[in-house]
Amino acid sequence: MLVTHVIAICISGVASGCDRADKLKGVGGDVEFRALRDCVEWLEEGGEGDLGLRYYNLGDNVRKQNPSPEAVGADKLDPHWRGKAAAEYYKKALTIFQRNSANYAIGVTFHNIGVALTNSSRSDAISAFLNAVRHLPDQAESYANVAGLYAKNDNFIKAAKYYKEGFERSNGVGQPGVLYLRFLNERRKNCKEVRKVHSALKGDPKPVEATELLCDCLVKKDNDIGTAVEIVEKTVENDEKKADILFNLATHL
Repeated sequence: MLVTHVIAICISGVASGCDRADKLKGVGGDVEFRALRDCVEWLEEGGEGDLGLRYYNLGDNVRKQNPSPEAVGADKLDPHWRGKAAAEYYKKALTIFQRNSANYAIGVTFHNIGVALTNSSRSDAISAFLNAVRHLPDQAESYANVAGLYAKNDNFIKAAKYYKEGFERSNGVGQPGVLYLRFLNERRKNCKEVRKVHSALKGDPKPVEATELLCDCLVKKDNDIGTAVEIVEKTVENDEKKADILFNLATHL
């Protein structure tokens, strides 16, 4: 499963042009952004270091570390400025990774471009996620994300295909399986496939939301409150959460 962390690339002997960026790593905001930007400018002028990684770090900073639009030079009136700006930095990193045939870095960067553009350009985000899985076929989160975008476009055939693919690639671990269950619960007329996916999910106990989705389906579509209650009793360990789920199920009777 893909984890969208900073790509771990060792840099030996980092020269002074990037020292400040290293010291401010994780600080966030305008301070870290400007330090990274200065580092990139220094590398562009011939400094020694990994320029692709630094552009990738800039993309992460803009997307997650809350710099101001003024610092980034973005249009603060654009509600999607952050994602668009982050994507541009990721694309610069991508160009370098592609030049160096760094396949893992290419796949992860395509994924993050998709994440960055999800709210501003579904078509570009879909393209990025599909490119991600071409480079790293086991990136379950990329499949799940592209499936969600297809669902928003009412393309439920492709959504079903990619949700299923993401679930299978995840080996039943993590969020892709839960997302597939949400889709099945919304689109299927009975609970056959929902039961099958819930059964294949890993974990002891299984994710609580997955159990909620299965039981919601059993009550609303199969009218099987008895099995739903039995599943909740067996799989939900937290007594307060268990009581909440049972109460919610009872309201649908």
